[in-house]
This record gives sequence, C-alpha cells and structure tokens, in this order.
Amino acid sequence: MAIDAQLLTSPPRKVSRRQGLYFNPWYGSYEFGCVFGGSSILLGIGFALKYLFGRVASIFVVGLIFSGLVCLGVCILLLILGVMRNIRKIRQHSFLVQYGVPVEGRITKVQESWSTTPRVLYYDFTTEKGEIFKGEWGFGTGRFHKLKTGDILTILYSTRKPNLNVPYEAAIFQVEA
Repeated sequence: MAIDAQLLTSPPRKVSRRQGLYFNPWYGSYEFGCVFGGSSILLGIGFALKYLFGRVASIFVVGLIFSGLVCLGVCILLLILGVMRNIRKIRQHSFLVQYGVPVEGRITKVQESWSTTPRVLYYDFTTEKGEIFKGEWGFGTGRFHKLKTGDILTILYSTRKPNLNVPYEAAIFQVEA
C-alpha cells in the first residue's frame, strides 16, 4: 500500500466518496442505543404499573416515569454528540484528502481490541520537515485485516497540524481520477 501516484498531484485535489465504504453519521452511537433501551424499559414499567395499580403506586410510578424521561433526554444528547463527532470526522477526512500532504508511514503495532473497533493499527510517519509523528487507526475486519507490523501505509497529514492525519486507505473520500 505505497503512495499512490494520484496523491502526488498538488492540492487542492478533486475528491469523491469512496465506493464500497459505508459511513453514516449515525454510526457508532452505541451509547445512544444503551440509554434508549434503558429509558424505554423504565417508561414501560412505569406506565404498566400505573395502568395496573392506579393511584396505589403513584409515587413509585412517577419516579419511574421521571427517570425514564431523564434517560430519554440523556439519550437524545448522546445521539446529537455522536452525530456531531462523526460529521467532524467526515469533514476532516475530506480536508485531508483534498489538501493533506502524502507521506509513507510504517505500521509499528497491530493490536486486537475488545472495544467497538476490533483492531487498532499504530503507525509512525515523518513530515516534510523531518518531524516524526505517531497515529492510530481503528478498523473492523474488512479489507485491512491482512495488515501487519512493518507494512507501509500512505498517510495524509495537515501541514499546520500534523497530529491531524489519516491513512489514505482508511479515508472516507478518495482522489478522483
């Protein structure tokens, strides 16, 4: 996965969404799902008890319904934050593919993970000024599962902020031919 000749053109480059890569701004909002499930359960129990027992369990029912509504509010907040985070990621990838400087990076470590991302690649790259930066990239088991320590990746980084970088192979966008 060495540097692609298309990337060596001077910026700004014309970009398009990468084919076959599904990225949705709603993706990755696992916190949303957990809190939504909890709030639904609390609200359901609260309304079921109110229906079954009427006024007898009113304080308990009000507490369940109130806590369900609070959880639902937290759920909506987490959803908004998750979407904003993913939209930011889409914008960063678009910027890096358009204006980023392509350099070779070397994978220093491949780590299996039990989190939401099954594998994480750690890589180093050297900027045009000779500074060495590190980066990491989490991915599923798709087309990159054969990557191993020592492999070469094309890294796109921002000249103003080299910590803003992405392997070109992982970017949501690609250079148009």
